[in-house]
Amino acid sequence: AASPVPISRNGRDVEVASDVNEETMTVMTVLGKRVTIVDAERKIFVIDLLSPETCDEIRQMADDHVAREHKNGGSKTWRTLYTYTKMDLPVVEVKNMAANYTDYILHAVKKIIGEVHGVKDEAMKLRQRSWKEPHLLLYQAVDGKPHHTGIEMHYDGCDYTCEIL
Repeated sequence: AASPVPISRNGRDVEVASDVNEETMTVMTVLGKRVTIVDAERKIFVIDLLSPETCDEIRQMADDHVAREHKNGGSKTWRTLYTYTKMDLPVVEVKNMAANYTDYILHAVKKIIGEVHGVKDEAMKLRQRSWKEPHLLLYQAVDGKPHHTGIEMHYDGCDYTCEIL
């Protein structure tokens, strides 16, 4: 089996699917953001959208939310929303997350999709499939196991999927 291909994102290496030809990847700047086209046919690309500090802020906001829920006996914490993943948290349940982060992320991703694929108007019409979208996934570092590099490619009915690692 082929090894995952590393690409650089915000100065860190991120691994992508092992069946990607590293020589056919293209790097461009779209709306001021670095975009690496990993697989044009399958429409897979990596956007250098958020800084590591912003990702840390999002994680902290989720951690604070879960701690408050546990303290108050609430149930809006990490749980199974779908059969494929087991530790999900809808962004809509985390106070101020949409206003502070996800509204911008979704808008920026749709704009970049439109620019990359030449479908600006159509891309801005893309929508989440339910109230549970977008959602955060919780991954754990386990001794002796490789670090998780994101959920594997699948089709679940969404217009588009993005992962923030």
